[in-house]
Amino acid sequence: MPIKTDVVVAGAGAAGLAAARELRLLGIPHVVVEAKPIVGGRTFCDPSRILSMAG
Repeated sequence: MPIKTDVVVAGAGAAGLAAARELRLLGIPHVVVEAKPIVGGRTFCDPSRILSMAG
């Protein structure tokens, strides 16, 4: 489905989401595209991978 927009934000990491927020506050039409099924880029929490520093 074609989408008409003024700006495309590539990536839903910290910078992409911050840019999207600013665009929204300015009223500029935009769309955020992300390759992965989750947002956050390299910053995310995976509770199944618990690391103990105690040893």
